[in-house]
Amino acid sequence: MYSHNRFTSEFGHVLNDTHALSPTDINILLRYLSRDKQVVTYDSQTIKFASPPFHTPPSPITQQDSTIASVRTLILSLQTQTDALTSKITALDDAARTAVFRKSRAAALSSLRSKKIAEATLARRADTLAQLEELLAKIETAVDQVEVVRVMNASTAVLRSLHKEVGGVEGVEGVVEALAEEMDRVDEVGRVINEVGAPAVDEGEIDEEMEMLEKAERARVEEEEAEKTRKRLEAAGTPDERLKAKLPTEHHESVGQAQIENSELGQQTRGPQPENSTTDAEVNQESDELSRMSLEERRSSNAEEMKTKSAITE
Repeated sequence: MYSHNRFTSEFGHVLNDTHALSPTDINILLRYLSRDKQVVTYDSQTIKFASPPFHTPPSPITQQDSTIASVRTLILSLQTQTDALTSKITALDDAARTAVFRKSRAAALSSLRSKKIAEATLARRADTLAQLEELLAKIETAVDQVEVVRVMNASTAVLRSLHKEVGGVEGVEGVVEALAEEMDRVDEVGRVINEVGAPAVDEGEIDEEMEMLEKAERARVEEEEAEKTRKRLEAAGTPDERLKAKLPTEHHESVGQAQIENSELGQQTRGPQPENSTTDAEVNQESDELSRMSLEERRSSNAEEMKTKSAITE
């Protein structure tokens, strides 16, 4: 917001620092900004610019705009006067000091008298300037408040319209419930499609087949262990070594003790016997027992496997 005088003083030297724009130049500039750029509205006293970022043309000038422009112009004038009075007071003080130095009492008194008048005038101008600045600040605050209230009213209308479009809380709840129902339907359709594509599976049959496979694996491992034991017994050099390769430590000790006792008894009753005859008989008996155990385990595993296959086939 500018008055013509303030606009001329601030922008008169915008093109050239030494030559100010003439009144005709100012009018042409205002006409261009108003008609072509649509960023200015003006009359004979007031010039009003659009608010940044200048997307919309400024509103027409009102009496309030003219008053604000006048206050700003008066503040600018008082600031200029106070600056001039301050400079004048400084000059009069220097003149009084110079007159005293030169022993010119009359000149010194005249300078001091003028200085006092200028100081009184400066004090009045400063008070007026302070009042006008406070008044302008309150006016600008009120203008901002009016703008804020206008925006709040417009926002209220927008929110009310949007609430009508969504139908209020009840409408939103209905939309959410309908959306949840449609999502449930999509999930249900997906489950139906998956059921059509995948055959029914009996978990009991799966467990039985898994148990059969585990038993077959255990039988295979036991058969391998029995075969390894047989080969170790065949590879042993003497009956004592074969016995130690198969029997536990406690059995080794009991068999050894039995051998000693039988040997002593035989020597007492029957006389000398062939060496290692008792040991050979016991080793052969132990080997036969292991073979029978392995054969029975294989028969049992095969019978269970046949039963499981029959149950699955039925």
